[in-house]
Amino acid sequence: MELSPYAWRHALPAVPATQRLEAGEYASVPAHAGLNGRPATVGHVAIYALMVIVPAVGLDAEAVDIRGLIYLGIEIFPPRETRTAFMRASEEWHATLGWIFGLLVLGDIAMAVGWHHLIKRDCSLERMSG
Repeated sequence: MELSPYAWRHALPAVPATQRLEAGEYASVPAHAGLNGRPATVGHVAIYALMVIVPAVGLDAEAVDIRGLIYLGIEIFPPRETRTAFMRASEEWHATLGWIFGLLVLGDIAMAVGWHHLIKRDCSLERMSG
């Protein structure tokens, strides 16, 4: 059985951006430029990086936890007998990075509504929301 080159898109039905990407709709999106462009770019890169880092650190915290990790009845990580400083550090990093991620997302929403929709009125919010 041979898969279509676009078969990966059907694995992500909740992400309409993949369809827009295929349709070439992002070609008309202006790049972040000027004084406001650099913080926007840095903020978006940080959000995307934390989307990977926070769950990875959370899995690491579960891997060394005294409870272990059981998913769908399958033991992924066995429980540990003692609690170490590394366990606490991993849990603290996960919590801290999770809060930072949440604040970045809230800031991104606030900037989309406040700056793009209310101040600039450049229809970016409508384009972002589909």
